Amino acid sequence: MSNPTTLPAREFSTSAASMIVGIGAITTSAMAHQTELVKEDTSLTKAYLQDLKSRIDDAGQTILGHDNAKDLRDATADLHIDTHTALEALGSMLNTIKNKYGKDTHRRDEILTNLGFTALYTAASNKDQQAIGQLLSRANIALSAGDSKLAKELTAKGMNQSRIDTVNTLAGTYTMSNTGQEATKGDKKILSAADVAVLNGLYHETMIVAKTARHYFRNDSALRDLFVFSKVAPPSHGRDNIAGSGNKDLKDQAA
Repeated sequence: MSNPTTLPAREFSTSAASMIVGIGAITTSAMAHQTELVKEDTSLTKAYLQDLKSRIDDAGQTILGHDNAKDLRDATADLHIDTHTALEALGSMLNTIKNKYGKDTHRRDEILTNLGFTALYTAASNKDQQAIGQLLSRANIALSAGDSKLAKELTAKGMNQSRIDTVNTLAGTYTMSNTGQEATKGDKKILSAADVAVLNGLYHETMIVAKTARHYFRNDSALRDLFVFSKVAPPSHGRDNIAGSGNKDLKDQAA
């Protein structure tokens, strides 16, 4: 009786799909800033970064499937942009309310509850897509034309109208973006030990590039964030199908 194949431990904690999207985003940013990064590390040539991106794309097609890989990347990219925009607008809205109603805590808490922040913001700030969608919907209902008194009250207090407009717009599109991403998930190939080894190698290699970029852009938080994996990788959905693991996440199999 042969021994079961020993599965290598993953270096990344997300699903394979989320990891591929994340390192693809980092590599794309590195290519866009190659002329700066090569000053920090001369091995980060244009040819090298193009080759790394090509290997990431190839791995995505092999592991996710040719059709699903591109669809997932495109849909996830749209949703990631919406998530970032939504959290930026919601965070600004929350900050304004806390600052402007600092001495009127009763009204502050009333507004935060009405808008949905009290119940949903903690989960939303952790990129829980369902919570973000619900919070956008709650805020939209409270700030739309049907309840314009609150919107007028907040803008009179100094809230930027563009934040309200962003929330109202995304309330209608965010759920569709989320649904679009879910629809691309399809059946995934079962990951083999060889697949995991390839993914580990690409993740490790990309993280070296990311570390160099974060150091180079250490004084520019916006650029630095382009190379922070947790900020560019989308949330994982479900578990990977791992060969011989009974569909348990490989992280659970690591010794």
